Amino acid sequence: RTILDSSGAEKLLGKGDLLLLSKEFSKPKRVQSPFISENEIKKVINWITDSNLAIKEATDEIESGFLETEVEDNSLMSELTKSAESPETQMDNFYSKEDPMYEEAKRIVISSKKASTSLLQRRLGIGYARAARLMDIVVGPQEGAKPREVYFIEEE
Repeated sequence: RTILDSSGAEKLLGKGDLLLLSKEFSKPKRVQSPFISENEIKKVINWITDSNLAIKEATDEIESGFLETEVEDNSLMSELTKSAESPETQMDNFYSKEDPMYEEAKRIVISSKKASTSLLQRRLGIGYARAARLMDIVVGPQEGAKPREVYFIEEE
């Protein structure tokens, strides 16, 4: 009774011989697994270590190349940090009718006589955030359960 509260371990031969306890068997079953010597294990560890060093050197070279290239100044963060405008003014511009999809969103709302974020997502092929922003511009922000105010008339 050496292993798993049952006898059988004393009959194992070594070199990959083992007892397997599975749902399919009522008692542990003797099976053979591949035997890997300590020397083979050391060779595998050395190979992995050497490979990782080569990978690390290549990664370091790639990363240094990225660090040497300059980031373009037209990135969103640099534009926001350069701007002398107040955050409130920046948000007003964010919610302005200058969105290239504003006219298309307006046309969709007029033609379907319905307005929803998911409708704009499907018809314009855009994500939720942009569709919700367009909804706020075209129809107006949501105020609880009240209907949204429409900001334009059909003649526009």
